Amino acid sequence: MSDLPGTLYTIQKSNPTCGCPLRPPNLQSNNIMRHYLPLLAAFAVLPGLANAEPGPISGEMTIAYGWSKDANGNKVDLKGRKVKYRGWPVQASPIVPTKASFNWLGRMLKKSSREKPSFSPPQSVQESNNYVYFADAGAGWGYVEGNPSSLDDVVMTSAGIGKPWTQLRFGFNYVPTSFERWLFRIRVWGTNQDNPAPQNDFVSEYADFGLYWTASVPSGQHIFEIDITAAAVATTDTSLYIAYQARTPAASPILEDGEGAFKFGEVDFLFNAAAPPSIGSSEDQFWYDWDPVPDGRYENTEIDVFEGSRADHVGGIQVSATGAVQELTSISAVMGNGRFVSGNLLSILNGGDSNLFRMNEAYNVARDTSVGEVIVDFFNPVSNINSIRINGIGGTTINSTIRRIHLFNFATNTWVLMNQANTPTPGLLSFSESYGGPASSIPNFIGTVNNPLFGPVPAIRARVGWQNTTFNNDRSWQMQLDLLECFVTTP
Repeated sequence: MSDLPGTLYTIQKSNPTCGCPLRPPNLQSNNIMRHYLPLLAAFAVLPGLANAEPGPISGEMTIAYGWSKDANGNKVDLKGRKVKYRGWPVQASPIVPTKASFNWLGRMLKKSSREKPSFSPPQSVQESNNYVYFADAGAGWGYVEGNPSSLDDVVMTSAGIGKPWTQLRFGFNYVPTSFERWLFRIRVWGTNQDNPAPQNDFVSEYADFGLYWTASVPSGQHIFEIDITAAAVATTDTSLYIAYQARTPAASPILEDGEGAFKFGEVDFLFNAAAPPSIGSSEDQFWYDWDPVPDGRYENTEIDVFEGSRADHVGGIQVSATGAVQELTSISAVMGNGRFVSGNLLSILNGGDSNLFRMNEAYNVARDTSVGEVIVDFFNPVSNINSIRINGIGGTTINSTIRRIHLFNFATNTWVLMNQANTPTPGLLSFSESYGGPASSIPNFIGTVNNPLFGPVPAIRARVGWQNTTFNNDRSWQMQLDLLECFVTTP
C-alpha cells in the first residue's frame, strides 16, 4: 500500500485512454481547503452509447422521513408524502480503484491541460420546460464502484430562485441480481465552509429527506425522474450542494431517520461524464465520501476529479413557474451594542474585499447577550412577500461564540430572533438563514425608516451580533462583518 493517502482511479485496461493529462479542479473561491487530494480516473466516453427508450418503470413511492424548507423558509415535515417516478435503462461504464503511486503525482506536476471527451452533447433542454439545472448529455455516463454516497455542487439559473422544485433527475447503477428495498436519501445545503474534522463541511441546509425505494429494477444502470412537488423544496440561492445516499432502511418505519448502513457495493450513483451541464453549471469536481469509509459527512479533504471526463452527477432540476425572489438594496449599516473600531455601509456590501465592519466587546451590556452588533436597513419596494432570507459573512477573533440574527418587528417595536448558531472557531464564516416563523408575521417586518439620505423609506431591518461564551478573554477581542444581504420571495 502506498504511503500517499486516498484512492485513485483508472479506466479498465480494455479502454485505451492512458496518457490523459490530469489537472486539479477549478475550486470555487469561497472554499477554504485543508487538504486537496486529486483523484486520477477516466471514464469510457463512447459516442456509440445512446439513451435507451424509456422502459416501463414508473409508479409511486413514499417519503420515509425528513423535512424541507418551503418558499416561505419554514420547515415542512415530509414523512408519508407520495412521489411519482419514471425511469429508463442506460449504459454506463464502470471505473475501478487502484492504489496510489508516485506516477500520478509526476504527471500532475508536468501537465496542466485536460483532455476533452469526444462526445458532442445534444441540443440543450429548453428552459421553457422550467429546467433550471440539467446535467445529462444523453450518453457517456459513468459510475464509480462502491459509491453509495457522494455530493456535487450545483449552480441553477436565476429562474430557480425561490421556486418550488417539481422534478429531480438522477441516475444509479444497481448491482444485486435480485431486488431489495433500500432508502434513497437526498440532502441539500447552501454553503460550503471548512469545519474542524470530522465535521461535515456544509451548512445552511435546505432539505434532508429519504424515500423508500420500492421500484424493482434489474441489475444495471438507470436514470430516474421523480416528482418532488410534495417535498416542497425551494431555495433563495442558486449555488447549492446536493448529496445522494443509498442506505439500509430502519427495522421499523417509526424509527426511520436516514442513518442506516450504506448500501456499499449495491448502489452506485451515476456521473454525467461526457459534457458539462447544458443548463446551469457545476465545478468539475465532486465530494467522494470515502475517507476512510462512507459516513455521510462530506469534508473538503474528499474533493476528487476524474482524468479526461467530467465529475458531475447526472442531474436535473425543474421548478414551478410561479413566484419570484428579489434582492433588496442595503441603505445603512450602523453599530448596535459594541465599541466601534471601523466600518460603514460600504463594508457590508461585498464579501472578500478586506473592508470589514469591526467592533470590540461592549462594556455596558451583560455578557450573556450579544456584546457586538451591526444593524442594517434594506430598502424594500415589495409589499407582498412570503419569505425573508439573510445571507452574510462574519465572525470573531476568538473561539466559542454565539452568532445571532434578528429581524425588527415594526408592529411591536421589538427584535425577533431569526437564528442562533454556535461558532466554535475564529475567522469569517458564511451563513444563510431564512425566517422560519409563521407566514402571517412576515408583513410586520416591513416598516418605514427615516434614512438620512433618502428620508422615510419602506425597509426591512436586520441585526447580526455575537456573544462571548467563555468569559476568560480580555475585552479587546473583535467582531467582524464582511457581507450582509437580504432576499425576499413574492407569491
